[in-house]
Amino acid sequence: MLICSNKKANKRIEKAVTENIAYYSSEDWDIKCCEGVVMARKYSRQKQNIDFLCLDVTQEGAIAFAEHIRRLFPNIVLQIIADSSISPMSYLNPSIMAVSLLLKPYDKKQLCKAVQEMFQYALIKDTTIDQEECFIIEIKGDRIRIEYSSIVFFESREKKIIVMSDEREYCFYNTIDSLEKILPGNFIRSHRSFIFNLSRVQEIKMAQNTIIMNDGNKVPISRSYRSVVKENLI
Repeated sequence: MLICSNKKANKRIEKAVTENIAYYSSEDWDIKCCEGVVMARKYSRQKQNIDFLCLDVTQEGAIAFAEHIRRLFPNIVLQIIADSSISPMSYLNPSIMAVSLLLKPYDKKQLCKAVQEMFQYALIKDTTIDQEECFIIEIKGDRIRIEYSSIVFFESREKKIIVMSDEREYCFYNTIDSLEKILPGNFIRSHRSFIFNLSRVQEIKMAQNTIIMNDGNKVPISRSYRSVVKENLI
């Protein structure tokens, strides 16, 4: 979790979060407090995933940062802190998708309610994800669900499959041929070792036999699959 406000507010929010975590999760949480958007941006670049963000949008550059963080981590649970000096139109929009709003000045009760809203949203979202919307793998006895929308591509490497998602990179045993048969229609084969998510494509460079994904990764196009890629992308 990332909290981005001033020093005093950060402490209050962190305390409220810590007091509520036990009700919703038994896991250890990594909570980072940043004073200012510059520090928060630096921290976000160091992380493969951020699950929760409490952001004071009255700070300089905060709206742009909120939009950036939503693109970077599409599944993040985002709480906005604002006041009357800033128009709701600037933060209540689809490019930010806040799930909770806390208006300053706020008291302890209002803060706790906003934090609870954030956790409850995450809990409901997690428990209502249908299996048809997820790719499920087993690693060391644990079943891991990965939302299809967060998967960028699958790669066959050294007799294993690497699935690259927004959250992290997973490794499991399977074959690319088997995956091609079971994946939804928006997953397209471009190479004997690659299947990519059509909805995550940013740019296609047929001359270079390369697909640029919206997370910056590159997926190759082999001669055998050029027609398939053209049919779906051009």
